[in-house]
Amino acid sequence: MLRRGWAGSAGLAGAPSAEAAPRRPQRARPPLAPFVLRPRAARRRLHSGIMAQVAMSTLPVEDEESSESRMVVTFLMSALESMCKELAKSKAEVACIAVYETDVFVVGTERGRAFVNSRKDFQKDFVKYCVEEEEKAAEMHKMKSTPQASRMSVDAVEIETLRKTVEDYFCFCYGKALGKSTVVPVPYEKMLRDQSAVVVQGLPEGVAFKHPENYDLATLKWILENKAGISFIIKRPFLEPRKHLGK
Repeated sequence: MLRRGWAGSAGLAGAPSAEAAPRRPQRARPPLAPFVLRPRAARRRLHSGIMAQVAMSTLPVEDEESSESRMVVTFLMSALESMCKELAKSKAEVACIAVYETDVFVVGTERGRAFVNSRKDFQKDFVKYCVEEEEKAAEMHKMKSTPQASRMSVDAVEIETLRKTVEDYFCFCYGKALGKSTVVPVPYEKMLRDQSAVVVQGLPEGVAFKHPENYDLATLKWILENKAGISFIIKRPFLEPRKHLGK
């Protein structure tokens, strides 16, 4: 019994241990792809980092979205600043200017920032350009979203209103020429038939006097913008149709 137990013990002692077992070769991990932080990823990172510290926002939805966008822009500009520092190590000079709403961001190498900061006029021109382009884009979007029939209806109403305004002003000018303080209907047919009886001064060069319904939109606007220089001068009474025709 003792020998059998000893043999069993010897057999266990001579068995290979678990530490001596061969290990399986590990697969080589693929190289990591270059890290690129995109705006959406930056937004998620901000949510998980800075914005995660805020349990509940008391700002309106629009203000909250604007604040979030501003944080993303600031974060990305900081990343751009780091890239500029790396470029400076390679003796490259960089100057960047960014506009977000009313904020101006200037990043770059030391010389680049000094150049942009010394050109306040350039910054103002860039901001003005961005604002104007944004307004143009909004206007184009509004025009595209407005149905063609609706735009034509709006234009028709506008031109009809301008024609009525010009007609009323012509009546005022004609009454003033007659020495009256009230408007007097303009005798368009008589004035066009006997053009030397009443002279209209102040109209644009190349534009003849006629009923406002025959003017286009641009001419109507010009007349109203320059109406202070327009006047009627009565030279003589209108000739009778027979006398005017020489009969």
